[in-house]
Amino acid sequence: MTSLCLACSSSLPPKSEKTFTTECCSQPICAACVAANPRLARYNPCLACLGGVAVVRSKSGSTSNVDGAVRDEDNFAIGDDEDDEQEEVVPESEPAQETATSQGPPSEYYIKRSDTLQGIAMRFKVDGRTLCLLNNLPPSTLTTTPHLLHTRTSLLLPTYALGRLHTADAAPPTAAEARAREVSRAGKRLQMLTKETDWRVARAYVALADDPDDAAALALKRKELGVPQAEASLEAVAADRYLEDLEWEAEQLRAGRVARIEPYPIAIATGATEKQKQRSWW
Repeated sequence: MTSLCLACSSSLPPKSEKTFTTECCSQPICAACVAANPRLARYNPCLACLGGVAVVRSKSGSTSNVDGAVRDEDNFAIGDDEDDEQEEVVPESEPAQETATSQGPPSEYYIKRSDTLQGIAMRFKVDGRTLCLLNNLPPSTLTTTPHLLHTRTSLLLPTYALGRLHTADAAPPTAAEARAREVSRAGKRLQMLTKETDWRVARAYVALADDPDDAAALALKRKELGVPQAEASLEAVAADRYLEDLEWEAEQLRAGRVARIEPYPIAIATGATEKQKQRSWW
């Protein structure tokens, strides 16, 4: 029976010493193909078996050479074995700057409103990518999305930057500063949730949600309606009130009521004043 070459599919003689046979599937490859591409003789498994079931089911402990490249064990050099014994192992040089994870516990830097991640990295002479890795921030915080820095209250700094960390930077913000930052973030989140473009409207709803009396009235209303009482964030309470007002406004429009502003009675007051001037003094 005439066999075919695995590479070029040409007919091969029944018995030929120059024909190469693959180790994985015992398929023949002609001498012309091996001479043109010597890698065909080094593929193990061969090209026909790379995606086949034989690779998965193979229990052979031999090392597979998938890409057919020349490995280090395939090369040899003529020399004296004593030269290898005399060579001393040179230890690798330690990196000039160790990573943040191998230098001990990092310290916190509390973020200011005007800070950027690039500026903090330049100030403390730290690689910005190290700060991103240490604080689980995306690398885009250094370039295209710097606002992501202000989603955090503080940053972790590596130990080698502690010498440039002042006491004021390591001190946590006061209660008033923390509350002001929380209110500001709640307003921005409310704008994102409700798609409200006017910052003043968002700030007004957050101020109402932050009022203790208003919060108590809202809790009483939820209790009357049977709504489960759960601890909600500031922006969640503000968003509930905002959506309730939108629903009330839609109901008024469906009822045919149109919003209008009452005119200021300045014309009426002016007319009455002119009549008094025309009236006789006696």
